[in-house]
Amino acid sequence: MIDSGVHPQFLRVSQGLPQGDPSSCIVMATMMLALKKMVDEDVQEQGQEVFHSIYMDDRTAIAATEEKIEEVQSRWLHYANQFHLMENPEKAQKVNMKVPGSAFEVLGTVVGNFKEENQKDSKLLTRVKGVGALYRKIGIMPTTVNGKVSDIGIYGRSKLAYGWISTKPMADWVKEQEQSMWKAVGKLTYANPHMRRVVGGANTSLRMVALMRQLRLLAQRNRKLQEQDIEVTPCQLDKLVASTLRELSWRFVDGKYVHDLYSEGFVIQDLEDDAVWRKVGHYVRESYRAHHYLLYGQSGRHELSGHDLPPYDPKRRDLACKWAQKDGLAWHLVQGAVQSPQVRFHLRNVTSRCHECGTHNPTWEHLWKCFTGEEVPDDVLLLRHLWPREAKDLAVCQKFLDGLSHFNHGQ
Repeated sequence: MIDSGVHPQFLRVSQGLPQGDPSSCIVMATMMLALKKMVDEDVQEQGQEVFHSIYMDDRTAIAATEEKIEEVQSRWLHYANQFHLMENPEKAQKVNMKVPGSAFEVLGTVVGNFKEENQKDSKLLTRVKGVGALYRKIGIMPTTVNGKVSDIGIYGRSKLAYGWISTKPMADWVKEQEQSMWKAVGKLTYANPHMRRVVGGANTSLRMVALMRQLRLLAQRNRKLQEQDIEVTPCQLDKLVASTLRELSWRFVDGKYVHDLYSEGFVIQDLEDDAVWRKVGHYVRESYRAHHYLLYGQSGRHELSGHDLPPYDPKRRDLACKWAQKDGLAWHLVQGAVQSPQVRFHLRNVTSRCHECGTHNPTWEHLWKCFTGEEVPDDVLLLRHLWPREAKDLAVCQKFLDGLSHFNHGQ
């Protein structure tokens, strides 16, 4: 068709579409659909029953025997050659689902069950490892630490969110992804992993990226079934979502998921509404932060020795992050990533001196008194992490930050 009219003769073109042309994906999809229909007609003429589906350049064929699958593949390669399409048959996944532990991946979905030893070959894991290159690029950008974490949350999430329809990230994958991210950000190795997750992990962790995708997918899946008057029954995705929510202390009560931070609770089907999704998403992320805050209190970190960790307060965390967002040292402080001079001396034999009074290798409490001119607070979050209890604490936090900045520069 040209300008909405049918051309009377076949058009022969001598030039292809330039790279990046917005119409190229439409032409590609049209060609793929044409090839699929030609293959389907050949298979049907032979009286074979094969389920054959296509989405852009991803194809899936399901049949009762291996011979039928090979015939579909053979016919596809035949027509692809006629259309001069570059087909790589080595990338094809041929799986016998009758064999225990067999599985294949298509469009980010794992069909079947991978054996644990085969997880290392998963495409999902390849994507997780590949996001490290993006982290390293963001890490060298001339911006603040908080800015890098924010960019990683935005751009990294788009890469990590693909898939997770029928599986969830393994613990080793999550650990590798988080270590790769924080290494790119830099100078956070001393911070407790749980405190890092409280401050910056809810929008960046692979575990949370997968959960948020699964929640929304489950809501969309249920709505589509209801629109077609099909009964909504639990599937693998329901189990994955329920499992992760339980780990974050959500409870399923009277058809709703509820949490101590969100007693109102939510129903999966309601997450199709954007306003509900934003609200529930906020509380799911807060439950992640509260979970790791509790684990931080149980970690045996020496900074907490002799102190009672206050209950988790989302507003207090927000206040601390807003105060620290424009200063790299402040961002490290709120995560507990700064060692006291005394600890530095014992661990690395690094000698330093308080520029206010001349004391060698002072304790953290000593620095507090010298830099702020105030008594050491009983609140360990204020003392050790510079988390303001309320707005009036911002002034004393800034005093300590200024003093520590001078200390680190030897002034």
